[in-house]
Amino acid sequence: MKSKVMKLSWNIFRSISDKTMKSWSISLRKAWAIIKLKSKMRGESVKFSFLKKDGTTRNAIGTLSEAKIPSANQSKGIRASVYSVTTFYDLNKDAWRCFKNENICLEK
Repeated sequence: MKSKVMKLSWNIFRSISDKTMKSWSISLRKAWAIIKLKSKMRGESVKFSFLKKDGTTRNAIGTLSEAKIPSANQSKGIRASVYSVTTFYDLNKDAWRCFKNENICLEK
């Protein structure tokens, strides 16, 4: 678990432009948020938000639970683990979506 968090936070840290201690702590917080999000999505539908490429915030309802994914889209299965993006099944759009890990919005 710790190695996953460190790999995620290091990839997020590399993508942030200013390399300061503050950005390292933000990347650790984002890595923990990704880990918690993925573990919740394995069992249920989860509401979360992230920044899109154009800079707008997208609120999504996603899941990784095979029971909640329609059978037509299950043949693709859950995508392989990548440390730069998070892949999820979007229940609003009925399609697989992904976002860059550094773009997750942290709750306050």
